[in-house]
Amino acid sequence: MLDYTDIHTFKDWWLTNRVMTFSQNAVRTMPFVGTTLAGMQTLLYRKANFQVELFAFPEGSIVTEHGHPNVRSYEVYVGGTIAFTLDSKWYYEGEQGSFNQIDEDFGHALYLEESRIHGALFGQGGGTFISIQEWLNNVSPSCVGDDWNGVASVTNQTDLEGSYVKPKPTWQDAATKEKSLPNNWAGSKIFKNL
Repeated sequence: MLDYTDIHTFKDWWLTNRVMTFSQNAVRTMPFVGTTLAGMQTLLYRKANFQVELFAFPEGSIVTEHGHPNVRSYEVYVGGTIAFTLDSKWYYEGEQGSFNQIDEDFGHALYLEESRIHGALFGQGGGTFISIQEWLNNVSPSCVGDDWNGVASVTNQTDLEGSYVKPKPTWQDAATKEKSLPNNWAGSKIFKNL
């Protein structure tokens, strides 16, 4: 019997207990479309239709707008410089700034219903977050990047139904309703030429 029944109780259970499942095939490199950058995905925990993945992306990485039709998740900030987007706009908490500026405490989470449009930029030094997931519709858990609908961010998504490729994505592909970088990134040279 599981100690959780849905994404909300699972998030609370996992953040409290931080249980890990170890596997030889737990780490995957994710090369980005149109760049020489690559991120890393690590499976931390999986049981039934619930799982936790750790993502680490280098400076300059662009996660283009997308949704996950078979996944509900909480994206949990771990560290670094990350600007998350939600519904094609920068995600802000109150008036304190973008996701990475809110607090540096492990556990600040952004909830995403299935197919909710989101993306991210990774600024100076890159960034790391954890994705706490509930997989739906009898789809077996795998990398959340394999359940993708939108512009492909990494090369393995170019073959997925519902994804399409933009050869050279820019920061605006992570936030199509925005006209500029987040306020606290105004001086960033990382995305200036993209």
